[in-house]
Amino acid sequence: MAWQGWDDHNRSNRFFSVDSGKNYLDSCAPNAILFTGGDNDTFMLWYAQEVEGFRTDVRVVVLSYYNTDWYIDQTMHKAYQSEPFPYTLKIKDYQQGGPNDYLRFSDLKIKSIDLKQYIDLLSKNYPQLRYDDANIVPSKVLTLDVNKEEVIKKGIIPKGMDSMVVDRMQFRLTKGALEKKDLAFLDVLATNNWERPLYLNHTSLAQLNISVEDYAILEGNAYRILPIRKPNPEKDFVNTDVAYENMIHKFHYRGLDNDKLYYTEDYKTRRTIRDLSLTTAAA
Repeated sequence: MAWQGWDDHNRSNRFFSVDSGKNYLDSCAPNAILFTGGDNDTFMLWYAQEVEGFRTDVRVVVLSYYNTDWYIDQTMHKAYQSEPFPYTLKIKDYQQGGPNDYLRFSDLKIKSIDLKQYIDLLSKNYPQLRYDDANIVPSKVLTLDVNKEEVIKKGIIPKGMDSMVVDRMQFRLTKGALEKKDLAFLDVLATNNWERPLYLNHTSLAQLNISVEDYAILEGNAYRILPIRKPNPEKDFVNTDVAYENMIHKFHYRGLDNDKLYYTEDYKTRRTIRDLSLTTAAA
């Protein structure tokens, strides 16, 4: 078994896993926050940071852990080169078993509610948002006003897209409630005021219970959240200049041109490599 199966299981000179983690990190601007979905799209990023000291300015946040108070508490402290996250709510507002563990939608016939106002009311334990010892979401639409002039001055809008900046972002509840992770994400988004770059990948986009994909701009392997609405909601919207720079000049592709290396045929390797090669060729 060892002799016949050695080539299938030999990992010598196979760098795809760690390089794909580095490519996620290198898709992000300095001091970014990158939200991931689970084990398979997170551990290689942590390896690159913890073992190789690669891009420790980027904070990787796993959404499945983000439903816990201890993990949110970690993001409130500095780690390596990554500064604490900006929050309006305090750690007591995220405590396990508290009123913000699971915020059910309650139809109060409110068309939309301002996100900053909603978070401020939660921080003050507003009684009209409380039902059966838990807080509620009073509308399926949360809005975030955008100071277009201020945002453009920050220099975060891709070249040629100034006219696409919206006055107000709208996020629709996609399920019957906000989980704690969704609230924490929205808290950072509202409190951050576009000071720190926020990114998601494919899995984290799918795991949020709010629709943020309309404002997700692809910059390589990660989507940056910007106050720009995609022209076509059915297709990825790409910041081509940044994506090209990342994928051609920063990304790592060690060993992918070595035909002596064996890559398994499951979706995590060969299909990912195929998709990566097509995207890079297009760039």
